[in-house]
Amino acid sequence: MGLMQVVSPTSQIDIINMRKELYVGYHPNFQVFYVSFKNIHDEIENVTIEKEMSWSSTWRFVNDKFEAFLDTKLTLSHLKAKFFHVWDGNHQLEVWLPYINQVHPIDETWHVCPTTWVLNVEIKNRRCLKTLMDNINM
Repeated sequence: MGLMQVVSPTSQIDIINMRKELYVGYHPNFQVFYVSFKNIHDEIENVTIEKEMSWSSTWRFVNDKFEAFLDTKLTLSHLKAKFFHVWDGNHQLEVWLPYINQVHPIDETWHVCPTTWVLNVEIKNRRCLKTLMDNINM
């Protein structure tokens, strides 16, 4: 997953406060990720071996499970080895990923697939989506 830089940044204090909620545990279906398959340059990116090797062994294991799941769904096979780009309007990736990597790097139960909404990002609707994601922060 990559963080889309088109979404307004938040303060470190907000990030710290949101991260405190994770100390009591991850809440599946509480946090929502908004993702697209295109990056900020309107391109679909493949996951490269070099990029995958930069991940922890736990992330690679979880990714392998996800890829195996995609193999079982013919309608989703086009998503194999593709990056999901997070439009982090609610700043969940900014809160969640560093916490997991620092506090739970080898605990697979924290390396989960969160609830995800897929956005249809095109040049013509990018401004509206950016406004929507910025408004989620308020």
